[in-house]
Amino acid sequence: MTPDDDEWPQWRLLGFGNLSRSRDEGPPLALWVLGSRPVAELTDRAISIVGTRAASAYGEHVTAEISGDLAVDGWTIVSGAAFGVDGAAHRAALGVGGLTVAVLACGVDRAYPAGHARMLRQIAQNGAVISEYSLQVH
Repeated sequence: MTPDDDEWPQWRLLGFGNLSRSRDEGPPLALWVLGSRPVAELTDRAISIVGTRAASAYGEHVTAEISGDLAVDGWTIVSGAAFGVDGAAHRAALGVGGLTVAVLACGVDRAYPAGHARMLRQIAQNGAVISEYSLQVH
């Protein structure tokens, strides 16, 4: 998806400023999306939950409670699919039948981390996996 597409989340990217060709400034030039729902629908009522990869059992438990409650209340949980807090947030949303979006730092065709391959497939079936990186980038 590019800024010319109707589904481009223009207002959700306002904090990035104007389009720029610089890699360090501006919103992404394109988004690669693997998912079952329109991005606009998923991000209409969304909250990002991120944290440490080395979460304690208590940290993952609290993350799951908060994420699960928010997902039940109709919030889409957005996180980065990493181990720890990110994974706990996604799993909780999936566990209650909620919506979740994984934003990856690699192409959407890469399961990263590999240990979350199954979870990423579930996210794509019930939400979306999104990246600003093209396919085969890792």
